[in-house]
Amino acid sequence: MTVATRKVDERSRVVLPEGFAGKMVRIERLSEDSVTISITREPRKRPSIASLVNSITDENRHAEVDFGPSVGAEAT
Repeated sequence: MTVATRKVDERSRVVLPEGFAGKMVRIERLSEDSVTISITREPRKRPSIASLVNSITDENRHAEVDFGPSVGAEAT
């Protein structure tokens, strides 16, 4: 597929086909005359520690775990 660019101001514009609408697009310049355009996944949003702590409830909290007596320098 070939798509032409046009210069309308200080920037060049690329008009992509309708299949790219609403998608995250990666444009990679391979050389002076060649680029690739691909649809990529949106980066995963990492939850904040505050939102993780706020989601702790009595129902999803596990019981205390006993690992036995202290070993080595951890007891001091």
